Amino acid sequence: MFVIPYEKQDGGYVLNSNVTERTVPSDLVLSHDGSSFYVGCCFDAESEVLFSSGWEKNPSVLNTFCSALYIVHFDEFGCTFATDMSGRELLFYYRDETRFVLSDSFWGILKIVRPSFDKVDAGIVAEMIASGGGVPCDNSTPVKNLYWAPTNCIGRFDAETGRFSFDIFADTKRTCEVASLDDAVESLDESMVVMAQSLASKHSDASFGLGLSGGLDSRIALHYLEQVGIRPKSFNICVTRPHKIFLASSVLNARNLADAAHADYREVEWRPKSIREKMDAMLQYHPLGTCGHYTNAYKYEIEGIPEFDVLVTAGQAIGPNLVGGSVVSGMENMTEESVHDYLYTICTGDVKPYAYTEGLVRGKLGSMGVSSCQQGFGPHFDVWKAVVSDEVLSSIENRVSAFMESRYERGFTAADIVMDYRTSALGAIGRDGAYESLFGAKKSYTIYTPFLVKEGLRWDLSVVEGRRVLKELIKTKIPEFAHVGEESYGGIGRNSSRLMGSFEKLMFLLRGSGIMADEWYARHPAIRSAFVEDMSNDCAWFYEMFPDTSNFENVWRMSPSRMNSIWALKRLVDCIESKRYLAFD
Repeated sequence: MFVIPYEKQDGGYVLNSNVTERTVPSDLVLSHDGSSFYVGCCFDAESEVLFSSGWEKNPSVLNTFCSALYIVHFDEFGCTFATDMSGRELLFYYRDETRFVLSDSFWGILKIVRPSFDKVDAGIVAEMIASGGGVPCDNSTPVKNLYWAPTNCIGRFDAETGRFSFDIFADTKRTCEVASLDDAVESLDESMVVMAQSLASKHSDASFGLGLSGGLDSRIALHYLEQVGIRPKSFNICVTRPHKIFLASSVLNARNLADAAHADYREVEWRPKSIREKMDAMLQYHPLGTCGHYTNAYKYEIEGIPEFDVLVTAGQAIGPNLVGGSVVSGMENMTEESVHDYLYTICTGDVKPYAYTEGLVRGKLGSMGVSSCQQGFGPHFDVWKAVVSDEVLSSIENRVSAFMESRYERGFTAADIVMDYRTSALGAIGRDGAYESLFGAKKSYTIYTPFLVKEGLRWDLSVVEGRRVLKELIKTKIPEFAHVGEESYGGIGRNSSRLMGSFEKLMFLLRGSGIMADEWYARHPAIRSAFVEDMSNDCAWFYEMFPDTSNFENVWRMSPSRMNSIWALKRLVDCIESKRYLAFD
């Protein structure tokens, strides 16, 4: 953790910084004179080339490297920081009338600021609850005047005058110049070869770990790492048999992939009894979550994890959006209203009114005309509505609208707005997530960022719609994996009939997903015990903000996703109130 605070005194602002090099979860590299540093990775230039690149006057130069980083220059006269297009690394900044603080840690800034009750924004807390965790798309946080830096931004603080300026210096858009699927597959293949060779060269003496979930991305990672002689220790943090009988769909697929590759693979069973330790780790190292991912404690397990030095993942940052994570059918023809609705659903759609299986059954029966099973508001909706009010939802809608409008004014297409939203609003904030770095405990890389960024931005939407380029790459370059279905249901190398598709969905329902411990263990006694302990403690701020939640038994009876959202945000507010963060590393 680094902290760069400027405190106002007579005649200007005084610097008292604490910056040291580190390697986990990403590199912090200092310049020779100690006045500059970057956080992240760069694979095609030495660090001093970055520092002397002229980025302070021309920050766009950062996007010419094969890198995923932000960079900082600081001295007694002030500081300048800039982020690249990747959306990979997390940087916070704080500004009020007496100080400016820059840090890679939310809690690092709070140790300086020590906010009182009136400095905590209850409206932002409510919006985070509505979205299942994660911060609003304008990069605000629950602490007033504290923000995290989006992509392609540059900020400057003058310690003599106290002035702070902040600008977006570039836009990330697709050129759509590559419409050939074959050409896209070849460039994806080349980029993945470069990725594997780069990691093997940079960490020639290290052991590697790989989260093998059974999805498309992890099988691609496995193949290309093994091509260069890296035999990763593959693992799957999961609930092996959610319904006690059948293997989970994702676990079955992961086993099939491991068998096909003769991989070193193990399943790491998620254990509910250590939920307290898991939630404490998340609070300290990943306090703001990412949208819909306040279930990160349910995706984190340390017992049974193999020993390794470097973790390789696929998610987070711009990469997943380039290979189809941000493209849906017909996106090129989406209206502004459709784009707004799509982004609003990203904000709020992960917090469901019912438990997962009940919601699926209700939806299916409702579509068949069974009126008593129509999707409703969920249990104890009155309490939920007292927290996530119409005013809160309207605020979320207004932020989404402002985000969209600013992009349309700069010539973004609908598809580019969605990609930018997913990268800017959901990218760096997830850097220290459970899957991304085991809550910051492991050195980690993602296979797509930065290695695919320049090529991926050249692809036409038709190439990535439905993750088409990934599926074609697997069929043509990794045929030994093509017979293994996708993480949930569906196949890669076959066109299923409607009957087969219905059968696959039924089997998915019967098997369940291996990555939904928050649903399968929602009412476990250990979860209940930790919940009651947190909801009945002596902290008062959260209940001042949302008094209807003080009868926490009603919160407990909500859907798992709603219950977990309220619970996790109470823990966050409690930590701020009690100043527990002062004891964090």
